Amino acid sequence: MRLPGSEVPRVSRAERVSVFDVRGRVLERRAGCTPAAADVGGIVREKHFTAERETATMNYYRTIRAEEELSYDRLIGNDALKLFCLRHKLSPAPTLQFLVEDPFGEHQFEGRILGFAIGRRQIFIRAGLNTLDLISTIAHEVRHCWQAMSGRHGQNIETRERDARIYELELGLLPRDPKELRRWLWTELMCAEKPELRESWRLAEEIMARRNGSERTLRQPQQAAVNDKKRIEFIQRNLAELPHSRFHWQRQTLLGELDELVRRELVRGAA
Repeated sequence: MRLPGSEVPRVSRAERVSVFDVRGRVLERRAGCTPAAADVGGIVREKHFTAERETATMNYYRTIRAEEELSYDRLIGNDALKLFCLRHKLSPAPTLQFLVEDPFGEHQFEGRILGFAIGRRQIFIRAGLNTLDLISTIAHEVRHCWQAMSGRHGQNIETRERDARIYELELGLLPRDPKELRRWLWTELMCAEKPELRESWRLAEEIMARRNGSERTLRQPQQAAVNDKKRIEFIQRNLAELPHSRFHWQRQTLLGELDELVRRELVRGAA
């Protein structure tokens, strides 16, 4: 989800220096800054975030209100959050909020991000992502919440990011088609809520596979007989049209195939 080396600490506004280029755009650079991430109540906590790509400027994001959210983002986001929280046994589940880029936003990072998590209580995801990125990013950030809850893989930022990235890869090759991806998400969510469903579906698939296999076994001889009859009619029609003198070799080939087909018909009839 992120590129290696994209873990950069947050910077307080007092530690930023603004530089204007010839087009009037503001470029940001750090001036002796230190990691700063003050939570409510003065507790300093690290912000885990997922970087899309690293740039030379600071990027600002604003948390959007409920009426600004896309209904599709909220629907898929809530279901994905519920699924991965069930898999990690996270209770209560962290809150899910969405971000948009805003030059006056309250969140700032060096590099564009897809999302980040604060401790085990809050997850922020960029609004408007495609379905695959939305689900993958939520899985990544839920893993960070699990790390904060369990205390595992917490040696340093690189270890935490590597573990979250590995968890993403363990999901397997998710379908890229949004319709198939939604089907996968809702199927996995139902199985996570009711584990007995997975065994029931496995048995149903085995029964359907055996039934389809037996039907194919019964249909194959019937279809072979139909194909042989059509081939016999085709050869007889061509033999009637081919002159004896000019197409002797072709006639001999067709006659040999016709004899074999007739023999198979006689064997099939005797059986």
